[in-house]
Amino acid sequence: MCDADADESPSTRRPEPGLSRRTMLLAAGAMLGAAALGADALAPTLSATAAGTYLRPCGDVRISSSWQGHKNRKPPSGEPGTDYAVGVGTAIRAATDGVIIDRKDSTSTATGRYIALRGDDGNYLRYLHLLSSAVALGTRVRRGQIIAYSGASGFGSEAGYGPHVHVSLWVGGTPSQQGFTRTVDFENYVATSTGQPAEQVKYYLTEYDGTVWAVTPTTIIALNWSQWQAAGFPEPAPAPTDYVRYAWSSTISAVTIFGTDQSRWIWRHVTLDEWNRAGRPEPRTAGWIKDSIYYQWAKSDQVFVQDPGGVRHALTYEEWRASGFQPFERRTTQGFVKLSWDGSLAFLTDFANGKGTPISYQQWEAEGFPTPTVAARFPGDQVYRFNGEDTVWYAGPTVNRTINHSEWGVMGYPTPAVRRIGPVALNTCPVWAPIKGYAGIYHVPGGRHYNTTHPEECFRTESAAVRAGYRRSAR
Repeated sequence: MCDADADESPSTRRPEPGLSRRTMLLAAGAMLGAAALGADALAPTLSATAAGTYLRPCGDVRISSSWQGHKNRKPPSGEPGTDYAVGVGTAIRAATDGVIIDRKDSTSTATGRYIALRGDDGNYLRYLHLLSSAVALGTRVRRGQIIAYSGASGFGSEAGYGPHVHVSLWVGGTPSQQGFTRTVDFENYVATSTGQPAEQVKYYLTEYDGTVWAVTPTTIIALNWSQWQAAGFPEPAPAPTDYVRYAWSSTISAVTIFGTDQSRWIWRHVTLDEWNRAGRPEPRTAGWIKDSIYYQWAKSDQVFVQDPGGVRHALTYEEWRASGFQPFERRTTQGFVKLSWDGSLAFLTDFANGKGTPISYQQWEAEGFPTPTVAARFPGDQVYRFNGEDTVWYAGPTVNRTINHSEWGVMGYPTPAVRRIGPVALNTCPVWAPIKGYAGIYHVPGGRHYNTTHPEECFRTESAAVRAGYRRSAR
């Protein structure tokens, strides 16, 4: 369909200045539309209204095969168009305002990957042999907007052709309506002076992972091996890569800078093997590294950062300032609490309701030693005693144990709730229990009534049962 190696010199010639381009295009558009749709279907808006306004896909670059050259082939091209010789990864810009109405993302068939634009003027354009598309199906695009990247795809390969982009144009209808061979010469619709400088593709290699990058002033694309092959295996220059880390972490990140705007910076957290592959460059200390996460726990004024390697650190004011005062996430439902009378530390996942788990020193260290909120009690905890007993218990996220009078006092002597054990099923009461149906009598574990009754309540000790007003069964 397209021959990137064919350089047909007539294709590079523009119409003579003495010709009326608009007259020529109106005539061509009218004849094509009449043949495909019937003369009555031609409206003025479909008669080449965009003549002399279209942009070339990649600026003023060499035409490697003209529309007429496609038609002169034997056999003629199945979709005559204009081939522009550009390197793999060059940005392709929309010729005019319109909507993306078709897109193919596989390299299969002669077209390879392509994208199709329905112009607001009613005309239809296809860009073939792409490396990739840059906009989704149904997207409204503006003249000059990047819509794809050039490649050499076709026949199931990234290198089905030499690197170029093929542009086909139908006036007033789609190829399905008019036929794929009924194209017009796209060059006749291009502005006399586009003012588009040709984008030069430069190739770079990131040493830490061996990736080859195709870089232009507007695009940065990582190439796989097949795409690099399609580009002709150009020798890549070493990428301008810097290696950085935080002073408090051993995590090393690589940042490859293809321009002053941060959108043209490529960040990567490198492994030890990748760092070795790059020659173990000495990393410099940075105040901010991309993909760092900044956050603050509930009831705390500390700001933390987690670096790309997962290392966490409590920032000093100077470190936060060095980061550019990065905004942080307020984790209002999560935080750390320490009991003032016990010393145990909990991480609460539901701070308001006291839901959480105890954490070890190692876990606290891994979190960057956050300063915990110190409290006498956890939200939602329980102070209780068992029926018939005086011993006071405390149950919270970190501990469930008996407490002494002093510890109880730190809490303000809250009235303990009374806990009862039961009701329980047959043979399951672990301690003493009243006999169901016999008021005031309890049974002894393992006794006759233990095997024949369903006690409604259990006591942890015999004395507790007695204090509750029960007496031992005589049987």
